[in-house]
Amino acid sequence: MTFEKQIEKQVKETILKQINDCRFVEYHYSNKKRVPTDIVEKAWEKINWEEVTEYVTKQLQEQVCKTIVGNMITETKTDVKDILSVEGVRKKLRMKAYPKVMEVLNEL
Repeated sequence: MTFEKQIEKQVKETILKQINDCRFVEYHYSNKKRVPTDIVEKAWEKINWEEVTEYVTKQLQEQVCKTIVGNMITETKTDVKDILSVEGVRKKLRMKAYPKVMEVLNEL
């Protein structure tokens, strides 16, 4: 394939990808309209910081809880793996659990 054909193919593929991605028009940020600074300053002055603090606190609390629970789950999984890695413990556990499992299955 000639160099010109390769370029033509690449351009066609690029255009098709842009159409597929719904990027028909490119927006140049240099032409972007800016929000006047006095409007930003007025809005900034009207912010209720108590509400912001409450919102941020709720978000942080939720994230901390998720992190703690995630860490606890990981730690528990590790502990269970450690316990089950001992063959004698696995055998004892099977001996205790197997009859109970069969009891439940027989009830179905």
